[in-house]
Amino acid sequence: MKELIIILASLSIYAGVGGVSGGPKPTKDDFAKLGPNTSWDKILNAKKLSDDIKIEGTTVFVSRPVSAFDTCLDGDILRTTREFPKYERVKVGKTHFGADEDGYKYVKVGTEKLSFPITYTTWDRVCANNGKRCREVTKEVTTETIKKVKVKKVKVYKSNSDRPREVIQDSFNKEFIIPYCQ
Repeated sequence: MKELIIILASLSIYAGVGGVSGGPKPTKDDFAKLGPNTSWDKILNAKKLSDDIKIEGTTVFVSRPVSAFDTCLDGDILRTTREFPKYERVKVGKTHFGADEDGYKYVKVGTEKLSFPITYTTWDRVCANNGKRCREVTKEVTTETIKKVKVKKVKVYKSNSDRPREVIQDSFNKEFIIPYCQ
């Protein structure tokens, strides 16, 4: 019995912070170490470790909304750095699982890198007389290449209601400049 106690005591001495398996365990509360001067790599890594860290304001349009972290600049064209799924609408019949009411379904046909000009022309609906006289007018849109991003720590509380409530505990703003393509 004495030997067992001595063995257990010696194991607890060598256990350290991370237990017998070794190494300190990563903490989920890494937000206190983050700030406006922290690199984006460290911020994104902390976000992967914790569900409490949210990043807002990173969306850019590259023929569809994507994160600015997945894009780069190639002259006056905005390109994605990774591939995104490409879908095609095919007729499968109304009784097919996943088909819409007309019998069509979107099927993944591959992947592709997306690109879109930084400055593009789109349509805007302008109405007068409380929405009774509307017309379509063209407008020019320029994508911001410097994004004002908000990084925040959010705590989710689940009360007796069906909807969880998010409470912002801490936050800071940081600029992200979309890099040039390699």
